[in-house]
Amino acid sequence: STVVLARALPEGARLVAVDPFPDDWRYGEAGTEGACRANLERAGVTGRVDLRVTTSRAARERWSGPADLVYVDGKHDVASLVDDLRWSRFLPAGGTVLVHDAFSSLGVTVGLLGVLAGSRRLRYVDRTGSLARLEVARPTAADRLRPLREVPWWLRNLVVKVLLRLRLRPVAAALGHHDTADPF
Repeated sequence: STVVLARALPEGARLVAVDPFPDDWRYGEAGTEGACRANLERAGVTGRVDLRVTTSRAARERWSGPADLVYVDGKHDVASLVDDLRWSRFLPAGGTVLVHDAFSSLGVTVGLLGVLAGSRRLRYVDRTGSLARLEVARPTAADRLRPLREVPWWLRNLVVKVLLRLRLRPVAAALGHHDTADPF
């Protein structure tokens, strides 16, 4: 995703990518940071990317300027998602927050629905696949209800994930999922 975002930048713009690159089985391994840097080099975008090896929270606590876009692709748990959405305070009115694995991941979806239900500053706009688009704007009642229309798609995705874990691909295919990977 960092390569795609960096390639889409207008001339002279920079992307700040934040990842702690933990050395554990779930979120990476010893070579993950090196592999990321090699991918950036191979894609020719190293000069456009400021890669910060730290946690999202630590980077946010040291951040002082504005941001033009926030893209959240974190640990996929409720607490991390809620914390990552605090980056939106650096966006101007009308700014965009993109959330990966929305309505695909249990933690991200529960966190997103909770934040949007009570937010005075973020409103749900729409999604493409599992990429949700939020806008920095005071939400209306209709804005607060809009994410609920995604719940059936999310529940289907959760069922498909369980079916794939149980090796019941034919049943998942009957639900329209014809891939071996999780739906997104």
